[in-house]
Amino acid sequence: MAHCLADAQALMVFVHHWAAKCRKSFHSINVSSLMGAPTFNPRLLGACAAGDIDGPSANPICISAARQLPLHRFDWWRVDDPGYPPSLIPTTKNSKPLPEILAKIELTPSTPGPWTTCDFSRPVRYTQLHYPGPELSRLKQQARADGRPDISQLDALLAHIWAAINRARGHGDSTDEVFLNFTLGARSRVSPPIVQFFHRIAAFPHTYPNVRLCCLHFKCRRNSESDPADDALLHA
Repeated sequence: MAHCLADAQALMVFVHHWAAKCRKSFHSINVSSLMGAPTFNPRLLGACAAGDIDGPSANPICISAARQLPLHRFDWWRVDDPGYPPSLIPTTKNSKPLPEILAKIELTPSTPGPWTTCDFSRPVRYTQLHYPGPELSRLKQQARADGRPDISQLDALLAHIWAAINRARGHGDSTDEVFLNFTLGARSRVSPPIVQFFHRIAAFPHTYPNVRLCCLHFKCRRNSESDPADDALLHA
């Protein structure tokens, strides 16, 4: 499934329904899906955006609100940026709207992607890490030592792994900013919330530069179920 059409949650809905169809084909007793019927309606997400997303130009108030969120806005379409990988150019060009459409709209400002910091020649490895319950509890207690009692085991684990990655890359004592970019599900964060079986991309990017504050930031943004800035981000 192409990522430009759907996100990971939509993929899981698809896989569960596919599995249910297969079970039915083989006359299994359990032929129902754990997931509800998928909703194919992109306008559901667009309706949650602040302002008029169909207007000829972006609303400056919405843009200002969206820019207050901790995120990077990279221009993935600028294939002439330094370090842009040639292998991505065909896919990038296929993802762009038609020139006649781009000529009618005004794109909001963005920055070049950090291509020069990426080494695409390095091999990719997959490693499975197992943290037993007592170790997770210890990480959580350490994270709560600064007086934040609502930090969860997941918050503490994500921050711990991110700090370990930075130490391994030699950034532990660096004064440079090192950013973590990740996505948050948008289905429950927009107002009104959209159904969990919404079949489309529904995720927000976020960026955090400080390893020590990473755990607190995870908690703050993951727990915010509805934020007007998120609606503004859909507009931007």
